[in-house]
Amino acid sequence: MARPTRPLTVLTCLCAAGVILAPALALIVHGPGHNTENREQVSYRGLDAGWDWFGSFGNYIADRLPLKSRAVRADAWVDEHFFHEDPAFGGAASPRVLRGEQGFLFIADAIEAACNPHAPPAATAANLKELARVITESGRDMLAMVAPDKSTIHPELLPAGLAQRDCFDTYTDELWSDLDNAQIDGFVDLRAALTAESRATREPLYLRKDSHWDTAGSLVAVHAMVDHFA
Repeated sequence: MARPTRPLTVLTCLCAAGVILAPALALIVHGPGHNTENREQVSYRGLDAGWDWFGSFGNYIADRLPLKSRAVRADAWVDEHFFHEDPAFGGAASPRVLRGEQGFLFIADAIEAACNPHAPPAATAANLKELARVITESGRDMLAMVAPDKSTIHPELLPAGLAQRDCFDTYTDELWSDLDNAQIDGFVDLRAALTAESRATREPLYLRKDSHWDTAGSLVAVHAMVDHFA
């Protein structure tokens, strides 16, 4: 086998050095970057962390790398326009966010949890019923509401050709059917209320690029709570 030529070896070493040293150089020139995560930045633990110091220090630096937001956007652009896939960061096997119809984004974990649930729907309903029974027997007024996620209320906006669509629909239908039939004390079916409101207004009740409901969606829950206790 032919050995690599010296220029190629030198070029490879220079590229490797650039990849390693570029973040450190950017940190020196630009200073720490702003927080781009939906959480507090990792704190420096010091040498008392033992062998965990290496991992914690790496996370500490990663949270403060300058130009991190630009790098994330560039990575996402490559995934979307070059590979024609939803963005997946850090070498993940699958994307955490799914791009649905009309620009709506969905959390992939919600689909994965429905297709690989921690417990069957009947067990979930039974556990909630037992909790409601304990609260009711203590002499308190009970209201049980399960907040459905965006993919449950707006499945028509999920990505076309979603491979896990069948198992998601099956689990979702079974869960809400079991909750409705379990005769849970103070149970209010928010899925039915939100679906009815969305059909009446012909407007989505969840934010386009966020997993939470919008003001109109939250008002449905507030009205259901007030009506229940009234």
